[in-house]
Amino acid sequence: MKNICFVPCFGKAKLYRKIADYFINNFSYTENNFFWIINDKRDLKIIKSDNYIFLNFLEQKNREELYDLTLNEIIESDRLLKKNKQAAKNYLINLEYLFTDFIEKNAISYIFGERANAHELLLGRLCLNIQKLNCSYFSITDIRIPSLHYAFFSDEKETTLIEINKEITDEPFKLEKPSYLTLNDNLNKLSSYIQLNRIKRIFSNISVISRHNVVGYQTFAQYLNAIFQREFNRLSYKFVKKENFDKYLSNNYIFYGFHKQPESSIDVCGRYIEDQYQNIYNLWRLLPKGWFLLVKEHTNALGDRSYKLYRKIQKLPGVILINEKTDSYKIMKNAKITFSVTGTISLEAALMGKISVTFAKTFFNKLNNCFCYSFTDLEKIGLTRLAAIQFENNIEQYKQYILNNSFHGSVLDCYADPKSLEDTNIEVIAKSIKKLVKDE
Repeated sequence: MKNICFVPCFGKAKLYRKIADYFINNFSYTENNFFWIINDKRDLKIIKSDNYIFLNFLEQKNREELYDLTLNEIIESDRLLKKNKQAAKNYLINLEYLFTDFIEKNAISYIFGERANAHELLLGRLCLNIQKLNCSYFSITDIRIPSLHYAFFSDEKETTLIEINKEITDEPFKLEKPSYLTLNDNLNKLSSYIQLNRIKRIFSNISVISRHNVVGYQTFAQYLNAIFQREFNRLSYKFVKKENFDKYLSNNYIFYGFHKQPESSIDVCGRYIEDQYQNIYNLWRLLPKGWFLLVKEHTNALGDRSYKLYRKIQKLPGVILINEKTDSYKIMKNAKITFSVTGTISLEAALMGKISVTFAKTFFNKLNNCFCYSFTDLEKIGLTRLAAIQFENNIEQYKQYILNNSFHGSVLDCYADPKSLEDTNIEVIAKSIKKLVKDE
C-alpha cells in the first residue's frame, strides 16, 4: 500500500480523517499508511494519529535554501506571511528541510491538500521539482460548475484537471450558481443580523493564535485590528453609491466581477495580476467610444475592500459600480465581454454562449469563447473586435469533458457544508482518490 499524507487547512481535518478511516475499513490500508501535516493544534484531537508534523513558525533557524523554489513568489501569495517577509523566508527554508526529511523517512507517495497556504505551495513545488522524493502532490478542488463537483489538479495554478474518470455519464450539467456561493451568502446574512455570532467567531479565531502557529507572529492587537477593519469596511460599504443595472441595459458595456480577496483563485492562480483596481483601471483605458465598464462586488467579499477604493473606482468616467445583489447572469447576458482574473463569472458567461476573458490561464479556457488574454493582448486586439469575434461553439463537448473527469461530491470544509461529512460523500471522495492512486 502506498503511503498517503493529508494537509488539512481551514477546517478540512474532519473530512480527511473520515476519508482515511474509509481507506482503512475498506481498502486494506492501515493507520501506518497515513500521515499528516498540520498547522492548527486543534486538529490533533481530530486526526488522532502519531504520524504527523506540526508546523512551528517560531523555529527560525538560519539555514541556506535547500532548493531553488522561488520562495518569494510563495511568500507574496500567502495572506499572512506576506506581512513579515524575512521571517517568512526563514520559515519556508526550514520547511524545505522538514518536509524533505518527513517525505523520505516515511516513504510518502501521495500528498493531498489545497494550494491556498504557503506550506501547501511549497509541498507542491517540492514534489514537482525534487525527483528523489518520488512523491506527488494533488489538490482536491471544487470546480464551481456543475455545483458540488470536484476534480484533482497537480499543477500549482490548477489549469488542467487530471483526467481519471473516463466513464461515460448521462448526468445532467446544470448552469447554476456554485453551492459555496449560496452557503457563504447564507452565513454572511446570518452574521449581519446576529452580532453575538460575530463576537463568538472572533474569539474562536483568537483561540487559534498559538505562538507557534503561522499567525502567531501577529500581536493580539494586530489580529483584532484586522477583524474589526473588515467589519468597518462592511459598514462603510453601505454608504457607497451603487447604481441600478437596468439604466445601462440598452448601452454597450463590458463587465468585471470582483474576486473575493485574499483567495487562492486570485493570489495564487492570478499571481502578478492580483491588483484588482489596476485591472479595472486598465480595462477603463481600453473602453471604446460610448462603452461603459460595469463592476460588481462579490457578495462573499463585503468587507474585503475599503470605502476609499470604491470611490477611487467611481472617479473613472464610464465605470459604474452596480449593486452587489444584482443577478450576475442578467448582467452577463447583455455584456459585450465578461472579464475576471480566474473568476466563475467568466465560466458562467462562456457557458451562456457569450464572450469572456480570464487574465490568467484556467481549466475552463477549454471553452472556445473563454479566452485567456493579457492587457497587452487586449490592446492589440481591441475590445470592439474581440466582442465581434466568431468562435466554434464547443460548450456541449466541454460539459461532457467535465462530467467525465470530475466527481459529484462536496470537498468543502464541514463548517461551510456539514453534508461533506456524510458517509455517502466520504465514500465518493475516498473511491476517487483510490482511483487516482491506482491509475497515476
